[in-house]
Amino acid sequence: DMDVKKIYNGIEKLICAKIQLDPTDNAQEIFERINSTGVPLSLSDQIRNYVLMTDVNQEKLYEEYWVRVEQLVSKDKMSTFFMDYLNFKMDGFTRENQAYEDFKKIYKSVESYLEDIDKVYNLIYETTGVKPSIFRFAGGSKNGFNKSNYRDIINEMYRRGFDYFDWNLSTGDAAKKGLVPTSECVSNVLKYSSKYNSAVVLMHDSKQKTTTVAALPKIIDGLKKQGFSFERLSNKICPVNFSLTKPYV
Repeated sequence: DMDVKKIYNGIEKLICAKIQLDPTDNAQEIFERINSTGVPLSLSDQIRNYVLMTDVNQEKLYEEYWVRVEQLVSKDKMSTFFMDYLNFKMDGFTRENQAYEDFKKIYKSVESYLEDIDKVYNLIYETTGVKPSIFRFAGGSKNGFNKSNYRDIINEMYRRGFDYFDWNLSTGDAAKKGLVPTSECVSNVLKYSSKYNSAVVLMHDSKQKTTTVAALPKIIDGLKKQGFSFERLSNKICPVNFSLTKPYV
C-alpha cells in the first residue's frame, strides 16, 4: 500500500501541459504525434480517440455507443473486434500495425461523402427553397470507388430520410471519349426498355453532350409508344437500385 507521502511525492513529479491550438490546427493529429513518444495505445484506444475527438457530441457518442459496444464485446477484446470489422470491410486483410490507418481511410471517406452531401443540400435549399430528399451516387451506388463503404453511406442516408436512385437504362452517352451518335443514344434505351415495368434512364447534362439533348425527344416518344408514362422522382416512387443482396466483388 502507498502512504500519503508517497502519493504526494508522485503528484509533485507530475507534469501537465496545456497546448493552445489555432482554429485551423488538427487536434487529433497533434495528439497522435505527442502520444507516439509515450505509452503505445491499443488499436481500440486509437479508434476511440479518433472517432470521439473529431465529433462535437463526444460525451453522447461515448455513453450511448462506445460504452455499449464495450459491454457487448468486452473491453479486452475491442481491438480484436475492430480487426475483424476491418477485414470484413476491406478488399483484403489488414495488419495490426496498419489497422488504425486503414480504419481512418474508411471512416474518412464516408465522412467526406456526407460532408459533400451537406454542402449540396444546403446549396439547393438556399437557392430553391426546396429540401432535397433523394440523391444519386456518382457512378452508381456500387462501383469500384466505394465498394468498401457504400453500405455505410446508404444506411446513414436512409437514417437521414433520403432515398437513392440508380438506373436500369442508359443512353450510354458517357461510354466513349467523344460524342455518342444520337441514334445510338436512342437505341441504347429503346432496345432494352421493354424488359421493364419501371425504368430510370441515365443521361448526362454537361455542355458537351449535344447528342444526348438531340436524342431526348425521340427517347420520350419511343417510351410513350411502349406504354410508359413519366413522373418526377420522389420518395413516393419505388427507387431503382443496383442489387445489394450479394457482397460486392
